[in-house]
Amino acid sequence: MSSARINIEKNVIRGVLLDLDGVIHTGNRILPGAKEAVEFLKKNRIPFLFVTNTTTKSRNGIATFLKTIDLEVEEERILNAPRAAREFLIRIGNPKTFLVINEETKKDLAGIVSYKEKPDVILIGDIGQEWNYQIMNDLFQMVKNGARLIALHKGKFWQTESELQLDIGAFVTGIEFATGTVAELIGKPSPAFFQAALKTLSLNASDCVMIGDDIDSDVGGAQACGITGILVKTGKYKKENVDMSSIQPDEIWENLGSLIPFLQKNSIRKS
Repeated sequence: MSSARINIEKNVIRGVLLDLDGVIHTGNRILPGAKEAVEFLKKNRIPFLFVTNTTTKSRNGIATFLKTIDLEVEEERILNAPRAAREFLIRIGNPKTFLVINEETKKDLAGIVSYKEKPDVILIGDIGQEWNYQIMNDLFQMVKNGARLIALHKGKFWQTESELQLDIGAFVTGIEFATGTVAELIGKPSPAFFQAALKTLSLNASDCVMIGDDIDSDVGGAQACGITGILVKTGKYKKENVDMSSIQPDEIWENLGSLIPFLQKNSIRKS
């Protein structure tokens, strides 16, 4: 299925941005077409980058995990929200920050020390089963006392192998509601995140395509930056969510396997 927000045939694709969870894999299962698509990108030397809001693993942890599902990926090909957050915090002077993230993810925040007493910034990621009333109330008090609220993302839910699962957006939104503060976003769909991805590939927005399973964060975020946004019917994809959204994907694919004929038609491959 294709929906022509723009005429893709007029664009020459020089680089590819790929979501991970729901596009490459779901849980411990690699998704149809994913391995073949990544191998095609490597073989034809087409620049690509995995862009993910995953906050439960470091970049090294993600690369290690992908190897277990038979996908060899260098850590340098992964841009995650924690890595982008580290660069952002350093750029604004490395303020006193309270890190609400798991220990594994802290590996991508080297040099950022967590302060619980009177922090200037709160950085919220995923802490899984550790979420409770006391943590939420502590965050509420910190924001009311002037702490800047920053979230790695505001995902509503994500797809596990068995079912959809609540994501950290619910907790971030709860703090926003209680404090009257709007959180700053680091990950998708933040324009800064997509700009960081383009900078990593040294490409312009019109040169790239973004493929994801989230109509808002992946497709909407990319299109807002001038990047072609393609939705796949894997992962968290639900037809009713697409029908209700004001966002119109440039194309909708069954799975990532469609990337190969798409690039054969639209890309410049390096010799």
